[in-house]
Amino acid sequence: MGEVEPVGTASASVQPVHTKHWIMQDFWIQSPVRRAVPEENDYMLCLRPLIKVARAFGVLPISFKDNKMRFRWLSLLTAYALLVTCILCIYVILLTYISVTRPDNSSTDGSSEQQLSLVDEDSQRNASVEVQEELQNTKNSVNASTPKNEAKLKGGNVLETVQSGSFLYFSLSGSLLLLKAAPMLVGLCERWCVVENGLGSDVSFGPRWPLFLALILMGLSATGENIMSMIYAQTDLPPFWQFLKMHTAIGYPKLGMAAEYSRFLGLLLLVINKYATFIWNFVDVFIGAIAYILTRHFKAFNRKLQKCIQSRDRTNAMWWRGMREQHFAMQGLVEATDAVTGPLLLQSYMCNLYFMLMQLYNTLKPKEQVFLIRSIYLAWSLLHLLCRLLFVSFTCAALHIQTLEPTTLLLSLPTESVNIEVDRFMQQIQVRQVGLTGWGFFFVNKNFILAVRMCGVCATFWR
Repeated sequence: MGEVEPVGTASASVQPVHTKHWIMQDFWIQSPVRRAVPEENDYMLCLRPLIKVARAFGVLPISFKDNKMRFRWLSLLTAYALLVTCILCIYVILLTYISVTRPDNSSTDGSSEQQLSLVDEDSQRNASVEVQEELQNTKNSVNASTPKNEAKLKGGNVLETVQSGSFLYFSLSGSLLLLKAAPMLVGLCERWCVVENGLGSDVSFGPRWPLFLALILMGLSATGENIMSMIYAQTDLPPFWQFLKMHTAIGYPKLGMAAEYSRFLGLLLLVINKYATFIWNFVDVFIGAIAYILTRHFKAFNRKLQKCIQSRDRTNAMWWRGMREQHFAMQGLVEATDAVTGPLLLQSYMCNLYFMLMQLYNTLKPKEQVFLIRSIYLAWSLLHLLCRLLFVSFTCAALHIQTLEPTTLLLSLPTESVNIEVDRFMQQIQVRQVGLTGWGFFFVNKNFILAVRMCGVCATFWR
């Protein structure tokens, strides 16, 4: 193979669209050893199934045409995504208002007893003893209002309101962040296409099935955890409409005090809850998939570099300049990706750590009676959250490791093969360390995963 000429910028025919100016702050590098443009790029083959599933739930309204992604604000996909986000926003505001204006322990008339009768006697017989005791205690607290309770601020306990609605708050924030990331992702993938084609036609990215297998397992785990969260309070399964009525009463007790139950209301709340659950899980899946695909590309580059070093047929300065600039382009791609996924990664860690601590508390707190289904649900939920956290952490840490891998390969070079471009390559890797961050607040690598501060959260809480 011939010598590699200095690398230039991308052709004018490939320009990013719908992206912020900071995505263009690094110049684009395209290797002169052009990769034969395939029918579909590797990143597209990996992301296409994931985005298609997300579009069904009103997330990432991106369409595909001619091996390219497209985003348009005036489209049915975007209108659907905006509708889902608006419904979630209205739902969160409505539940927060009801929780603040209708505290649990304040009652001025006898109508509250009737408002708490959403669950009929047949439904109560199908509920577990623990749930029946909770409902009975709620009724007793309404009837036994004391002057102290009456003097309580009408807003009630704001902290308890925030904790009970945290799931919806995280889902809404995830929906807003994903909607904001959609146009930026299109511009990022335009850049991704140029960098991937610049790796050359002889580069192999390996099989994609590990990624799809991990995503399928995460989806099955999330589905099972969500089903268990609906039935853990049941000793047996009643008919659907009776189950829906009971689920609405147990899951949204204050809403039953503000509105009369109907089947339409129950179905509406169930559908909104499922959309929120999907978004709540999809944020982690999306970040992990992006990090995994970037890792695949860096592995392909490192294999190419290692093969050329071992063959020793390209040791001139011009060839090393081309390899250095290819790596520089891939570093810029990671930084541009971090600008898109940074807020999502921060939200992901906050969400996972918060709910892990909550489920750990629910698991360890003393209980008068222990129910098998409830124990299974708490264990499943805690393990699912832990797997989500580890999936995001390990994929992001693996990406950081691969960005530093060329250092080991360059250090293995014989002295006579070292030139000014090799030295610049080494300095580039050491000075410009890249990876995915939580919006710049923390850098996700192996040291972060094993940091005492992160592990100390659970250890301190356990004590």
